[in-house]
Amino acid sequence: MSFIIDKNFTPLCEVYSQFKKDAITQGGEPFAICIERNGGCKHTYKMSVLKGEQYFNRNLIVVERIIKCLLWIYGGYKVILGGNFELAQAVKAIYSQDGKRSFDFFFMSKIYQKPFEVVITDYDQVPDSYEAKVTLNNTQKGNRIGLDIGGSFLKSAAVIDGEVVSNHETPWQPKVKTDPKYHYEFLKKVIMTEMQALPQTHSLGVSTAGVVIENQFRVASIFINISDEDFSKYIKNIFIDICQELKIPRLQVANDGDVAALTGAMAKNHGKMLAISMGTSEAGGYIDSDFGLAGWLNELAFVPIDLYEGAEKDEWSGDIGCGVKYLSQDGMIKLAKMSGIELDSFKTPTDKLTYLQELLDCKDPRVYNVLKDLGAYLAYALKTYSEFYHIDSVILAGGVTSGERGEVIISRCKEVLKTQFPELKIDVFFLDGKLRRIGNSITAAFL
Repeated sequence: MSFIIDKNFTPLCEVYSQFKKDAITQGGEPFAICIERNGGCKHTYKMSVLKGEQYFNRNLIVVERIIKCLLWIYGGYKVILGGNFELAQAVKAIYSQDGKRSFDFFFMSKIYQKPFEVVITDYDQVPDSYEAKVTLNNTQKGNRIGLDIGGSFLKSAAVIDGEVVSNHETPWQPKVKTDPKYHYEFLKKVIMTEMQALPQTHSLGVSTAGVVIENQFRVASIFINISDEDFSKYIKNIFIDICQELKIPRLQVANDGDVAALTGAMAKNHGKMLAISMGTSEAGGYIDSDFGLAGWLNELAFVPIDLYEGAEKDEWSGDIGCGVKYLSQDGMIKLAKMSGIELDSFKTPTDKLTYLQELLDCKDPRVYNVLKDLGAYLAYALKTYSEFYHIDSVILAGGVTSGERGEVIISRCKEVLKTQFPELKIDVFFLDGKLRRIGNSITAAFL
């Protein structure tokens, strides 16, 4: 077993691997899942399920978890199921407004602005995949502005043919302001400051947390105090409106995970780059082989990796076994408690992580075991993710992976990948000093 502390971890990837083998040896039948999102984009996943009523519960457990992965990696407001009718009906009941996955039902309805639905059809009537993407072309030509939106600072840069000619870090207070005019005017002012360094502005690239679809904000915690009505009226299209006012002809707003993946892709000069940030939660992003952004959600925090029935529950979604409780500060704190480290006297997660770092500085072996298990979590997660992504490299970021912590996590991850999954040829690496200096604002300029 790859785990020192979490002996109950039941990897989804291993359960699914055995399931696929049994579908071959014991007899299976085809089952298709299509996830449809904005612009008519579709991602279709075909699998085999076990044939026979005696396997109904086993089929349901596996298929439901696969659908959960597909929804939160690709995103969508419609799930089209083809194959075993009874199985499809059971899944439809789970992913309904009153079902076990009602969180997913309402979240997807909100961000895609269409009622979420599960449609059941025949296997051969499930549509094929169709993807539309923005290809970044890995070019640095032109006069560009990049903006990285944080909760406390706005990082901005002006770039001419790949050369940074101006950059700033400006404090602001987006989370406490209730008037959307503050956000609009502040963002416009920062962009105009960088425009002064350019003879003309060809494009604006924006890196931001939250869910962004077609350059529109759909969910964003930095605007937490904006009413739903004002969000829809003023914030949703805020960068579209600013670019129109400032006559900036091209705009690309991307999730900060995708921008981190682009940073890694530019550094390595190849795509198939998955970015994972292990911080307060788990965030993700992906750049494909053509340096393209497909508009996927990449919300890895909600992608399941553990099938242990007693796994810790995510307070927001109500689900268990998902990345948010493993590849994050919550995962580190959970493992520390399981290893016997007393943390109840500390009030905040930050205080707990600070204490764990102090123990690490003192070479406490319990903390090293925590980090090794985090590395094992990562390896098994990558095996699961590789079922849905084509991955050559993984770039890691986030506070959990800083300094020596990250070195131990990556070392253990590579060890587990080599011994358990030798077929995966995945390079896992950090944001080093050079890449950190680039910053998401400068990378965003190349969107």
